[in-house]
This record gives sequence, structure tokens and C-alpha cells, in this order.
Amino acid sequence: MDKKNSKKPVIILVAVIAIIAVAAGILYNSFSAEEAKHPGEKTVTVNVVLPDETKTFEHTTREVYLRGLFEEMQIVEGEESDYGLYVKTVCGVTVNDSNEEWWNFRINGQTTSTGVETALFADGDVIDIVLMQGYENF
Repeated sequence: MDKKNSKKPVIILVAVIAIIAVAAGILYNSFSAEEAKHPGEKTVTVNVVLPDETKTFEHTTREVYLRGLFEEMQIVEGEESDYGLYVKTVCGVTVNDSNEEWWNFRINGQTTSTGVETALFADGDVIDIVLMQGYENF
């Protein structure tokens, strides 16, 4: 195989990667631009799930992260940590560390993969804050 033919696959691969990168950038910017157009139109449902009851709230916000939403709604309190806000209290219910209690945050049924500082939500999402017991459930 000569040098000219051996360079073709590399050039094609580089071109495909460049096209994918440009497409991803366009999609990212279009979603960001769309979000900027409708910052106050996010309406979400927030369920606080306790052992004996569930409290449900509908809320419209300009916030994009869970922490901002929860603080705006005035439903959480916690402690600052290296990772952001460590939520200890929701709707006046404080976790008991000796009982291995903790809050689980779910968006549309899926546990968030980040803390409330960086967990994003969208218009129409259902956000559950569930009081959990037992660290093996984590």
C-alpha cells in the first residue's frame, strides 16, 4: 500500500469527527438559546415523599438547577460541603443520621447523578425528594 492510500482512512476519520463536533456544537447552542428564550416558563411538579404522606407542589421558575429551585420554594435547608449544599431538611423534616436517613432526589423517576448544585431540570419535569432509610439503599 502506498503512502497516498494509507492516509485516506485517517483523513476520512478526521473529517467525520469534525462533522460530529460541529453538529454537537450546533445542537448544544440551539438548546441553550431555546432555554434563554423561555427562562420563566419552566413549570415543574415537586413531590416530597415521607413515610406517612406525600406533599405535592407545582412551581414555575427561572432556575435551572435543583438547588436554586428548592431554595426559591424555601423547602430545603442544609450544610455547605466541598460538593455544594448537603440537604439535611426538607419541608421541616430533618434526616436522622443515627437512623441512616438521607434524601434521594429523582427527576422523572431517575435518581440524579449529581448533587442539587448541578442537577438540571426542564419544563414539565416531576421532581421527587424521597426520605430514605438505610445507606445500603444508596
